[in-house]
Formats: sequence, C-alpha cells, structure tokens
Amino acid sequence: GNGGAAGSSGQLAFSSGLSNLGNSGRITIGVGISTKGRGGSVHVIVGSGTSGVGAISTIVSGRGSARGGGPTAVVSREDVLASSGIISVTSTNGGASGGSGRLAFSSGSAVTGNTGDVAMGSGSATAGRGGRMDLHVGSGISGAGSPITVHAARGSEHSGGGVVATSGGSSASSGTLAVRSGAIGIAGSSGCVSFSSGSAKSGNTGLIALDSGTASGGRSGEITVSGGSGTSGFGSLVDLISAPSVVLGGPLTLCGGQGGQASSGTMCVSTFNGGATGSSGQLA
Repeated sequence: GNGGAAGSSGQLAFSSGLSNLGNSGRITIGVGISTKGRGGSVHVIVGSGTSGVGAISTIVSGRGSARGGGPTAVVSREDVLASSGIISVTSTNGGASGGSGRLAFSSGSAVTGNTGDVAMGSGSATAGRGGRMDLHVGSGISGAGSPITVHAARGSEHSGGGVVATSGGSSASSGTLAVRSGAIGIAGSSGCVSFSSGSAKSGNTGLIALDSGTASGGRSGEITVSGGSGTSGFGSLVDLISAPSVVLGGPLTLCGGQGGQASSGTMCVSTFNGGATGSSGQLA
C-alpha cells in the first residue's frame, strides 16, 4: 500500500526459490496472444520523485562460477510478412535547465583475461541490401559542435591497438571510403582534415602511407593531391616539405613507377597554362 506521512511504500519482489543441486526456477512476464488484434504492451517504469536523483532501472543477468555469466538479450520480434520490430535505446529529454542523459555501451573490466568485445552491426540480407549504420552528433545552437572520437586501446608492453576503416567489398567494385569535413555556413570556412602520426619520445614517429591497392587483372588506382578551386584571391598552396633535423634534413624523392617489362613511368613537372590576360606560372 501507499506509505504513511513519513514512510515509503512497500517493496515488491518477484523471485524464484533457491536450488541446491539443480537450476533455479525461471520467471516469465508476458502478455497473451491475440488472434484478431495485436499483442499487449509490457511496461517497466520507475516512479518519479520530487527530490534527489531519479531511481535506477537495472537488468542484470546471472553470475556464473565456471562457464561465464549469463547473457542479457533484448530482441524485437519478427513479423510474418513485414519488418521486424524496432529496438530503441534512448535517454529522455532534459528538463528546462538540464541536459539529456548519457548513453554508455561498454564491456566490463577484466583482472586476468581480455575484456569483452563491443560489436555493432546490421544483420545480413539474402534478397536485399544490408542495413545502414549512422553515427551522428546532435546539433546545438551555442558553442562549437561536439566531436566524434574513436580511440584504440593503449598497450602496456606491445603496440597500441589499431583503428581500421574499411569499405565493403563485393563481386563488382568495393565501396567508397570518404573522409571529409562538413560543408560551411554563410560566412565560415570548412573544417581542416589532418592526417598525422603521434609524437614519440625515444623512438621514431609513425609512417603515413597513401597507397592504392594492387590490381592483378588491371592497373592500380591513381593518387591525386590537389588544392580546391576558389572564386577570389590566389589558388591554394600544395606543399611537399621533408622534415628538418638537428643533423641532416630529410630527403624528398619523386620517382616515376617502375615498369616490369616496358618503360618506367614519366615524371612531369609543369605549370598550367595562363588565363586570357596572364602568364603561366614560374618553375623555380
């Protein structure tokens, strides 16, 4: 019943009994089947309060002694003819002066073994195409936009974990992998795209490699580095600068490709043709 003037309402506990040699009993909460309508909803709602932080809703699977803890599955049901149901994990909208709640997906820590994988993926389709995965940061009206950060794990003795972004393969062409900054507003500039290896204290910094894949029945893909075009001022610079050093500066090498049976590739250094009232650029 309801609590008194200075007390709390009573606790409700649904539990199966203990078992010494066998499995403990299962608890099933469900709605009945409907033959002409749709099945009823099941709601688990924590009551609201007027002081302190809202109460927690927790789903915990069973602890194991030798063969691993029990799994927790949240599964939407299939439809006979149409799509399966949606699974939505979302925090509630923030109040008048607060933010919305954080969503955290994390595997637990481990003392002597590896921590668990976190896998996010869409299912396979046999007669259609695989579902799309979108990772978006919400927009705001004040301050800078929030970043998206992908960190690989730090290693204590060996190398740190890698970050791999790979487009999907197929029997035709593989998918495009595009890394670009977003479009700008009316009076701003687009964002910088930076590829950089980390700094090193006692060893060499990492290599940066731009490479097209090997082709067994055709020719390899091109690599193009170009500055974007504009409608005012000078064209943008494209700089190739080798690293300075306290002893010797780094070399800069430009080579045409080697030919296995015919000639090697041509090396061409040229400026574009001049416009209607200008000259072509200088080579210095």
